Amino acid sequence: MLSASALMYATCTTEPYETNTRVLAQLADFLGSPLMVERCRLLTEARGDLEDWQFSTLIEIVTGVQELLAHPELIEGLENSLEAVRRRDAIALTTNPLVIDRIEHAAAVYILAHEADVLVRHATLVEPAPRSRTARVSVHETPAADEWEINIATHDMRGLLARICAVLAERGLEIISADLATWPDSAVLDSFIVRSVAKPNATQIAFELERKLRSRLENPRRLMQSVDAQLNVRLDNDAHPWHSVLTVTGADQPGLVQAVATALAKANINVHHARITTKDNAAADRFEVSTRHGRKVGDQALQKVISSLS
Repeated sequence: MLSASALMYATCTTEPYETNTRVLAQLADFLGSPLMVERCRLLTEARGDLEDWQFSTLIEIVTGVQELLAHPELIEGLENSLEAVRRRDAIALTTNPLVIDRIEHAAAVYILAHEADVLVRHATLVEPAPRSRTARVSVHETPAADEWEINIATHDMRGLLARICAVLAERGLEIISADLATWPDSAVLDSFIVRSVAKPNATQIAFELERKLRSRLENPRRLMQSVDAQLNVRLDNDAHPWHSVLTVTGADQPGLVQAVATALAKANINVHHARITTKDNAAADRFEVSTRHGRKVGDQALQKVISSLS
């Protein structure tokens, strides 16, 4: 309850607030019932110091979580959690036993982050599990103009996100968000939303990525040397029930996401989700991260990241 309240508080006090269905789904699954959501709201209010706009945001978040819990299949009990319902809905959309097995063994946080049809699309791309240093890429339209979903299936390796970001940057694609899913057999599905006037070329991205996968991981660019371009890197271990949240704010620079991803890889930090925000030449990027053992990140690892970028 305390962890959920911390996540709810952090979400409603972040400015500017953007509806994040991923966080709403995590809260819904974590709390499990309308009564627990209401108790969490009261606990969040009890923390105090909420401004009027933050209180309105809190109500919007609570309403969104309650709407998710209003799914009729959730009435029967804990075995019908939001995660279980989403997983079953996805499995019902396919008859491929390999795809079904992939969905059954996917992490809960990944299941909660995507709709059932998207989960099937991802699992189909991942099967069969990609060989080391190979990649499969698919590109799909999104409802937003000039925004595309790029899905990349590959084999896990150190610095994978940094290598992918490098390829996308070299193709002139602006990354808006990134989601990462891994499986016990080291299969990985990286899903990006990018901005581009023209549809990205899946074949070319796969070719260039495989070349990157065969090369050494480059050192991160040092981005914090100029006073005007200085970045602020902050770690929050209370804003999420499972992961640490690392935020990078400051002047936007070319290759910023790639540099941060490389610095995280060098510090042995795994990235589970990234939200990239740029407005008026200012960056405000948010990364959900953990250690390689799935634990929250400590100050020592944070200092390694800062040192790599400075």
